[in-house]
Amino acid sequence: MLHPLFIIRDESTEYNNNSAPFCKGQVPGLYLSPQFGYAEQNLPFYKTLDSQEYFSVPSIENAGTRMWLNTEVW
Repeated sequence: MLHPLFIIRDESTEYNNNSAPFCKGQVPGLYLSPQFGYAEQNLPFYKTLDSQEYFSVPSIENAGTRMWLNTEVW
């Protein structure tokens, strides 16, 4: 299960209005997975999901990948 990556404000506040929205936008084609995986795969690693190709963005800790870039959208 992948979900889009949203850009949000880092300060915590209870207010959400048009001049300072909590969600600033979405990064097109970039998705997050709830879990890390594919740590043993050699880079670059591509995976086909729902007939679209995704590139695994490597993590800094070498724990596998959690971020995926849709190569057909980007």
